[in-house]
Formats: sequence, structure tokens, C-alpha cells
Amino acid sequence: MRCRFTIAVACFAVASVLAANPVWAADDALRGVYERRADLRSLFRAADWSAVSSPKTAGMSNLFDWARQYGWQEYPDQLKEYSPTYGSAVAVATKKPGPTLVPGARFNFAALTADAVLVIDDASGEVLLSHNSQKTHPIASLTKLMTAMVALDHGLNFNASSALNQDDTVGGAMLRINRGVPLTVRDLFNAMLVGSANDAAHAIARQCGLNESSFIAAMNDKARLLGLASAKFADPTGLDVGNVATATDAAALLRFALGDYGEIRRSASSASYDIVLSDTERHHLTNTNALLTDNTNGLYVFGGKTGYLIEAGWNLAVRMQDWRQRPVTVVIFGAHNKTLVFNEAAKAARWVWTNYRWPKS
Repeated sequence: MRCRFTIAVACFAVASVLAANPVWAADDALRGVYERRADLRSLFRAADWSAVSSPKTAGMSNLFDWARQYGWQEYPDQLKEYSPTYGSAVAVATKKPGPTLVPGARFNFAALTADAVLVIDDASGEVLLSHNSQKTHPIASLTKLMTAMVALDHGLNFNASSALNQDDTVGGAMLRINRGVPLTVRDLFNAMLVGSANDAAHAIARQCGLNESSFIAAMNDKARLLGLASAKFADPTGLDVGNVATATDAAALLRFALGDYGEIRRSASSASYDIVLSDTERHHLTNTNALLTDNTNGLYVFGGKTGYLIEAGWNLAVRMQDWRQRPVTVVIFGAHNKTLVFNEAAKAARWVWTNYRWPKS
């Protein structure tokens, strides 16, 4: 793959420049589109392509976000490398060669209980392990990643006051705080992603000022914009079995959520969160992702989301690395119990780290 930087130096030598000024990472096609479009020039600053605050740039921090969310669809030939197939604009700019499998190494999928397993190398985007990864499956509370993205796209105010009401009592995992007790939107957001509380997810969707059907429509619109062809959403909590996706699209959903939204990344990587009810009373939440909360497993977890329904089994999407510092995204669908979903994700990741060889940096 050709180097797309416009300065004549080796790709690895400009990594620090890219971090400081993303315009250097843009190819001529994206720059050409920007220069031809007056509307884009009014929405993204010429100096660094950062977004001007506007309803039209909600959920976008710079022109790269526009290219990935909308541009690749408007210009499928010129901007194809910003499509979900290629990953985020940052990943495209810094894409590295993928690892190679050790000759003769074979993973025993029969040793797992999961219906679907997927492991992706984050640096290259290459699939390293895959079993039933294109099979549509109920995603349960992984749905809350999309709920969080749509809520943030609609200008969620974390400092606003809120509370749970009776309509938020929808079943499943709950934030065990009385209805009507004053909370912040930040509290509800963290209860949704750290504690996976369904009533908190319902309240977050309500907080956006949309009725439930409009919010669900926005979730499905977002899935289409991101190119998640298999993802369908039926409610904001994940309780409805109509919330479905393939493991491949679940991995992409996690990548977008963690990569584009700092608030989601902070919640999804927090081992715990305390809701302060008074000077003397706190409600403590522990993250449902046991790979994150286990200090003895040797894993560094960048973020993830769990999910469970009787019809789905135990699901997990997680981004992590071990001492070898080779980040991977792992998706497990349909493990037979809560312990196995974490064990099988760790087993798949460790097998990859042991049986693949990464090129030297």
C-alpha cells in the first residue's frame, strides 16, 4: 500500500507529526473534496480541519469523522479508504502490515462454548481468528454502545440534573436507586455503561428529548451511516432480541464507540463508578467486564461491553492487550455462562498473541 503522506519521508518518521496535525495524513482526494465544497469549509477549519460547533457537526470532531461517517458514501470511489471496510481515518493513516500465523498453528474452536468468536488485530485491521463471525446474533447489552453514541450525537448534557422514573423500569439489570432521586446525566450514563443498568439506558434515551421510536430510528440510521450492514436495533437497552449484529459489526461498533467518543471510552474502561447521593451516601457500581476488574490476569483493557439474554447467551466485545503490547479486539457471542465468556475471550486473545508473529516496528 502506497504511503499517502504529502511529504517525502518514510511513513514511520511522521507519526509524531500526524498526532500534532492530522491534515498531513490526508490524501489528495479528501483535500480535493474539502476544497471543492464550500459547506465543508464552513463546518471544518482550514488550519487543522477541526469541526466548528454546529448541529451539522454533532458527533464529529474533525473532517476525518465526516469522511468516515458521510464522505465515503457521497464519494465511494475517491474516499473509499474512509469506509468501515478500511477502519477509521487514523487507522488508515497509520496502517501497519499485519501479523503472520505460525506454520501449522490451528485454534480449536470446539474447545469453546461460544457460538461466534472473532479476534482482530487493531494495528492492521486484519482478522486473526474467526468462527461464525458473519452470523447474525442477538447482541443484548452491547446495544448500549449505540445508545451512548446516539445520545452523545444529540448533545447529551452530562451536568444536567435528571432522575429515574417509573417508565424507566423495563426489566433486567437495574440501577437500584429509588425513582425520583436526583441524579446527574453523567451518573445515568455511567450506570448504563459501567453497571449495564437497563433503566439507566432507557433514561439516557429519554434525556435526549426524543420519543422511543424516534430514538430507535436514530440508532438504526447511525448503524447505516457507519456501514454496519447487519446491525438492527429495536430498543435502547438491549432487552429486545431484535437488537442484532454479526460479530464483525459488533467489533466495528466497539471501534467506533471507543475511537470517536471520549466519554464512552472513559466509562467503558472504568473499573467502577460511584454515584454520590449525599455527603454520607454513595452508590457503588462495578464494571460488568470482569477482564477489566481483574487485577491479576495480566491484561490491559482499553474498553469493552458485556451483554446477556437467555436467547443470546453471554456476549462480550473488548479491546485489550497483554505484556506483548499487541492490541486486539475480541468478540464472543453466546458463551454458556458468565465465567466462560471472559475465559474464552482471554483464551482466544492469548492464542493469537502466542501463535502469530508481528512484523518489527
